[in-house]
Amino acid sequence: MNLAMEVARNTAKKFGMRPGEEAAFREAWRWRTRVNRKAGLEEAELHREVERQFGIVAAQIRGEARSSEVGHQYVHRARTENRKYVVFSDHHWADARNRQNFFAHSGNRELYIEILGKYFDEDYTVVENGDVEELIIFEPSVNEFRLRSEMNPSELQAHRRRHRRGLMEKILGDPANEALYRTLRRFHDAGRYIKVAGNHDYDLQEGDCYDLLRAAFPGIERPYDLLLLETGNHVEYAVLHGHQFDENTNPVAALTLGETISESMSWAYQGPDRNWTWDAHGRRWADCRAPFFNELVGDFQPKRSQVLAAIGAVLGTLHSRAGWEAIFEHEIAWEYFKSEDPQKAYRDEVQKGQQWFKFRHMNEVHIFDLYRRHFPGGSGPRPKLVLGHSHEVRFEPAYRGPAGEVDFPPRRFSQYFNTGAAGRFENLIWALEIDDGHARLVSWHRPRPGDRAPVRQVFNQEMLFPMRSVLRAAPRATGDLE
Repeated sequence: MNLAMEVARNTAKKFGMRPGEEAAFREAWRWRTRVNRKAGLEEAELHREVERQFGIVAAQIRGEARSSEVGHQYVHRARTENRKYVVFSDHHWADARNRQNFFAHSGNRELYIEILGKYFDEDYTVVENGDVEELIIFEPSVNEFRLRSEMNPSELQAHRRRHRRGLMEKILGDPANEALYRTLRRFHDAGRYIKVAGNHDYDLQEGDCYDLLRAAFPGIERPYDLLLLETGNHVEYAVLHGHQFDENTNPVAALTLGETISESMSWAYQGPDRNWTWDAHGRRWADCRAPFFNELVGDFQPKRSQVLAAIGAVLGTLHSRAGWEAIFEHEIAWEYFKSEDPQKAYRDEVQKGQQWFKFRHMNEVHIFDLYRRHFPGGSGPRPKLVLGHSHEVRFEPAYRGPAGEVDFPPRRFSQYFNTGAAGRFENLIWALEIDDGHARLVSWHRPRPGDRAPVRQVFNQEMLFPMRSVLRAAPRATGDLE
């Protein structure tokens, strides 16, 4: 018996897995394990690949070189002076038949359509920064997972392209998405719609999927890998999805690691990462009662035995955070749970279907180190990075060192912003506004479910004792853009 698989399967029953799908789960688990084992990528090798990926982006920002590699081919430049942009990311919208279409189920689709109207009237350019259409996660079947497990890498990639074309056709053909695309076409027709590719929708850059996108938005260019917003003669903002800096989802590793993980397991839980409900979290952030964590995080792989950890989980004695992280092979964001004891959090919150784990999948500490290496201080204006991918907002976050301590005054990564997600937080959509070169982190929500008028709030930095960097909504909220 594979104890780790049994723990994961039993947990899945509380979330996305439906009765009668145990066989599909086991087949998906076997396929994922087989593919990952064949990849045989060492942690040090994955780490070095992220460094290489960052180097490609840095060279493009400096104007030194273009790249023909996947994930770096399509670069677009635009100006900041006297212009307004609003950057969203990670909507992950699908069609009505996809159980993980949280963007629709949460009411965020209708909320997004309404706030887009406000940005249109105020002459903003909309930037959708990757993982907009969900082309990776699909409804499970035993036959589909068995078919994939028998394919060699080139066969699998060809199959994926055909499969994703079908998913895009369903998304565009879903009547429930009609108003959404009609609203976005207004921006496109006005020359104010910019699309950046993420790791869940990069197929839109090529082939049949691009043809479908171009049919929906006549004349649209291929979704960019990198958007450079320039002020004067320098790059002010470099906007990219950020999967290029993830050890599992960068363009080299994604085919065997990130995509396989998402395709095999995400349907059984909460889709592309966890989601946050309005009552459990969103309301407290929106009404200023609770702050949002604003510090750089890592993605440190646990050095624990997965088998021993799974035994502890089954026995109900796994009180080690590292043990749970060994089972799921990811660092976990424990701060979202009510209990500090991981076994208690699992028993009282995860097993009861109240909250799923938030897996950290982008090492922001590593990105900070790479940024300082490629853009040292004193070398002229330094570009600001605007990423998505992690689903957690950041606004000039603090850096907490290896020992877990923040310097006083705290060091900040003042050139880093993350747009969080438009489709992972129920009734709460995050965005970064860039107005004449100045950035603001904002959220939109409806004060009560069913309210017609959405409310916009600006989030500001704050330091809490003992030296914790957080973001908190300003007390004054408005339904208009200021």
